[in-house]
Amino acid sequence: MNYTLKGNDLYIIVQNLYPIVPKDNIVFDILIDADMNWSPDYEFAFLMTSPAANWIYRDGPKTMFIPTNTLSSWNNEKDEKGNAVSFFEMKLPLTEIGSPKKFQILPIVRDLNAGVNFDEWVNWIRVEIK
Repeated sequence: MNYTLKGNDLYIIVQNLYPIVPKDNIVFDILIDADMNWSPDYEFAFLMTSPAANWIYRDGPKTMFIPTNTLSSWNNEKDEKGNAVSFFEMKLPLTEIGSPKKFQILPIVRDLNAGVNFDEWVNWIRVEIK
């Protein structure tokens, strides 16, 4: 996983271990821990069948909203060794999550119907704005 901060936007690129077949129930999800307590405060996600229709779910008040000025996409490609893999890309304006100076993210690819994760990163990735 790679991320870049440009201005007040977080760009995230994630390479999955293997190609994912897009279905209506497959979601790419970034869990966001805004208060550094190892528990998600937000989820920034999209269904693979409609990446432009992304959403943010707030865990505290349990609300969902459609963010503005975001980007979401995915593609199955070959990695540097010629293996087929899935790539996911998202752009999140930090104002959508309260503009924290420190937070953690955890990417997940999950099947909503089966309730299983295809791929989940082992550790939260710490992001700090300087």
